[in-house]
Amino acid sequence: MLPRALILLLSTSLVTGSLGPASATSTDSGPGLSLGGGLQDLLGPGTDPLAGVAEINQAVTALELRLRDYGDLRSVLDLAPVLIAQVPDNGKLRRLHAAALAAEGDRRAARRELDASTGLGGLVWQNVAEALIARAAADLPAAQQALDAAILLEPDNAYARNVEGTIAAAAGDFVAAEIAFAAAADAAPDAPSYYGNLGAARLRLGALGPALSALDHAVSLAPADCGLRSTRALALQQQGRGAEAAVDLETCLSGGPTDPALVTRLVQAHLSGGQVDKAADVVAKYGQDLPNSASWQSEIALRRGDAKAAQDAAERIGGASAEAVSRLAYAALIGGDDAKALENARRAIALEDGPTSAEMRRLVLALSVGERSVALEPNGPAERFLAALGENAAGNSEAAMSHLSAAAEVIPGFTADGLSSQDLPSAIEEARDLAVAMNLVLRDLDGAAQDRLGRAASGSSALHLYVLGLAERGLGNTQSAQQAFSRAVDSAPRFRAARLELAEMAMTAGDGPTALEHYVEAGAVSPSPSIALRIGVISEALGDTAGARAAYEELLTLAPDNYLANNQLAWFLVANEGDLDRALELARHADTLQPGNASVVDTIGWIHFLNGDYARAADRLREAFEISRGATPEIRYHYARAELAIGNPDAAMELIAPIAGEGEDGSLSARAQALLDEAKAAR
Repeated sequence: MLPRALILLLSTSLVTGSLGPASATSTDSGPGLSLGGGLQDLLGPGTDPLAGVAEINQAVTALELRLRDYGDLRSVLDLAPVLIAQVPDNGKLRRLHAAALAAEGDRRAARRELDASTGLGGLVWQNVAEALIARAAADLPAAQQALDAAILLEPDNAYARNVEGTIAAAAGDFVAAEIAFAAAADAAPDAPSYYGNLGAARLRLGALGPALSALDHAVSLAPADCGLRSTRALALQQQGRGAEAAVDLETCLSGGPTDPALVTRLVQAHLSGGQVDKAADVVAKYGQDLPNSASWQSEIALRRGDAKAAQDAAERIGGASAEAVSRLAYAALIGGDDAKALENARRAIALEDGPTSAEMRRLVLALSVGERSVALEPNGPAERFLAALGENAAGNSEAAMSHLSAAAEVIPGFTADGLSSQDLPSAIEEARDLAVAMNLVLRDLDGAAQDRLGRAASGSSALHLYVLGLAERGLGNTQSAQQAFSRAVDSAPRFRAARLELAEMAMTAGDGPTALEHYVEAGAVSPSPSIALRIGVISEALGDTAGARAAYEELLTLAPDNYLANNQLAWFLVANEGDLDRALELARHADTLQPGNASVVDTIGWIHFLNGDYARAADRLREAFEISRGATPEIRYHYARAELAIGNPDAAMELIAPIAGEGEDGSLSARAQALLDEAKAAR
């Protein structure tokens, strides 16, 4: 179980031209929330310059809360000078203003305010301001030292915790950043910027699910904040949810001036979601704001299979750039002119030594299958895949299988396991078509790949049918993809990669028995922890406890030092009235492998509960509840059971009430309701 999932690097923009790791945006200032009518009345145009001291102090306190609990720099920057004009000797106010100025990057003004501050009020903001000044000067050790002093004064100051996260992020320590941002969000649950920073930190750590959880909450708090929506869009795109990402980006574009970088992201989101026509509509609408509109027009034409439009747009890109020439190569390819495609691919290689050149190397290898005169040495999984086809067509089966084995993960889940040279095309023409089609699949030109392989006869090789299935899947043709993968398995029953594709499709369709069948066959060819885990989970869901236990035991054998393998078997033993002593041993080992994991701590606590050690159970289950921040209903239920067992019915009632309700017998809501009734009776 992963820990719960905008990094503040002030000089960096969130929006980039490609879907790389999460970039960052400044969210120190928060959503710019208002202070409320009373304070606005006090500080409005009709403000009495001789307002009472009590009112001024109330206003200062309100500003402090806005910064601490919402990260609201704007209110401080706008209103602090008005208050300072009336109470110039208020040290807290000046230090608060200094922190806001430092966060905005105005180090000189911040330093002037600190120098002018007197008294002992607001010392936490003195340290926060010093930390921000040091961070802006790239003196991260000094920034951390000042921030440590601030946190020592106020451990629950959410803004200080947020600044702590930005310092860690600036140092590249996103684990520490995630911890600090989580502390800020916990201390100020209504601050969208803190949750935004938390989500972005998790995104940088690759924890997409937890990142989206935090970002969803941030957007729910500030739906008009484009920075938050843009970051969530990036997470959605990385999760393959391009259509949902497009909604966030469209919202951003509709609410303000056109940002070319956002337009580019929106086009990418539509294309990644298979919405080619929507991508074309965006380019048509915002083309005048896009410096690379011709490039996108060419890409969209390629996705549509329109060779002429792709060529025309590529020629408008301008100059003899590798990008333009590579688009011309693909336009020729989908137009049926392989010779022209090969010529342009070689031209592109000569123009650039970079990503486009690597892509064109693959195309040259694909189009040159069967030609021994090609001097390119294959490098990397994709090129090794293509080389395997050429070697097999030339009769070099041993070299072919060596290359194919080295092509593992050319597509996620692909290995050569279960294949022999007989499962590769032997005719040069079919091998070349397959090589070109695979290159097109890797380039997200699935329609062109489908066209290239569409003439596949019933006797086509297993590998040919597998790539056809990939193309059909990319086009969203689920039934055709399933048929192609099934034919591949009919041709090569031990083809592990095709089995895994069929298993995943069955899981998506909710067909557990079929998925289990394919996972078992794939695992028999080449076992792996991920397959064993899936077999265990599906077997357990289908009521096959013996099969589930065997799978979890195999998982532990394959990954003895993986916390999930240890905890999974431990929990299975607990849930099925197995050996609690062994379960506790496994769970404790998992805890040493992954300290502080809520699921593992919950397992340990529940074993203590089942053993009748209620006090120890309550301690560990409280820990699990706090780690999960109360977000996991099963952990909440276990903790409530423990609290009731040690004689705290009121605590149990408070814990269980949010998840109690009507439900089928045995459901969590029904069990929670029964526990709530029991706790009420025990009061």
